[in-house]
Amino acid sequence: ADLAPRAAADDAPWRDDDIRRRAAGLRDDARALGESVAQAQRDFKEQVKEQADGLREDQQLMHRRLPEAQAQIENERRSINELKRKLDETQRTLKEEEAAESVARKQWLAQKLRRVSLEQSRLARTCWMKRATATSVDLEFRGGVRASIRQADAAPGGLARVVLQPPLGQMGAAGAGGRDCMGKLRKDLLSRAWRVAAAAVGAQDVHGQPSGTLQASVPCGEVPHLVRRLDFAVLRIGDQIRALETLPRDVPEVTRVNARLLEDTLAISIGLVVVRSHDVLGGAKGVVALRPLGDPRSGGDFDVDAAQCA
Repeated sequence: ADLAPRAAADDAPWRDDDIRRRAAGLRDDARALGESVAQAQRDFKEQVKEQADGLREDQQLMHRRLPEAQAQIENERRSINELKRKLDETQRTLKEEEAAESVARKQWLAQKLRRVSLEQSRLARTCWMKRATATSVDLEFRGGVRASIRQADAAPGGLARVVLQPPLGQMGAAGAGGRDCMGKLRKDLLSRAWRVAAAAVGAQDVHGQPSGTLQASVPCGEVPHLVRRLDFAVLRIGDQIRALETLPRDVPEVTRVNARLLEDTLAISIGLVVVRSHDVLGGAKGVVALRPLGDPRSGGDFDVDAAQCA
């Protein structure tokens, strides 16, 4: 019984030291925890401050850049409006050009139609009145033949002076020497037609000049008959000359065409080349052998059997 209280008394100092050590440890832990909390609070405040500073700087930057952004947006809006205006203007111009092109095309077609109509009307006529006054009239026939009619006497049944002018410089072409030949033939045929027509209407003072001009005095009442006869004669002469000029082109065998007027007879001389071994096609086709090279009767491309005649 005495030993137990003594043992408890002996252990009491040790327990006090342990309690003090634990209390000191708790105080150290509390102090460390307080410092950690304080440091965490300081760090949090610094982070909050940094974020607030960043937000404030961002706001300031946005405030500074807002006018620039607004100006840029306004410029872009103006650019878009300008592009839209140009697009509308281009579309309007395109429509106007299309309308103008349509109008121009219609005008061109109308002009072409009028030109074709005038050409048809001109081709349908064989004589045109170029100028007319109270006492004179100038006519033009086919082929460039011109006639000038002047009233010489104003009295009833008076005379009119008729001057027939052949076409200047109009010649033909048909083989060697054909140009001069056809030109002279045209002049001779026109002179003969003039004499025949003038005699038929009772013309007076019928003569010609070295330049080729033909003159006569015709009763005024017979002038229409003279004009009709001359018109028919000029057409006939033109057809004859044209047929002679185109003969070598239409018939490849024809090499020469000469014609001249012997009094009242038209004498025509035609040069022909008659080829029996080849076919004369004319133009780009040239001359082709009738028999192939393998034919025993063929003497080759250069074995020509031909004759020339007039």
